[in-house]
Amino acid sequence: LLLESRGYGWVEACFVSLVRPGVPEGITRCVTLGAKRVIVVLYFFTGVLAKRIVEQTQAQTSLFPEVELLNARHLRGHTPVHAVLQKRSWEAVGGSLSGE
Repeated sequence: LLLESRGYGWVEACFVSLVRPGVPEGITRCVTLGAKRVIVVLYFFTGVLAKRIVEQTQAQTSLFPEVELLNARHLRGHTPVHAVLQKRSWEAVGGSLSGE
């Protein structure tokens, strides 16, 4: 949706734990492909994963100064986003919100 609605050249999805590409890989890929500016959007508000994303992004800014971190705190309390996240988490464990 970011790619479609914001007019960015491209959007690279990255992950902080267990799945590749990780945050450092994603940033390196963007820079290697010619990005002049890389924005890492932090969707976690608190906790270990948020801390890891911040640390990994800060480590990359020493290599690529055009990298910046954007905290998506504006999504906190956003009911439609929370509903989608809840639905997806139920689907991931084999259930659904309707109790199926």
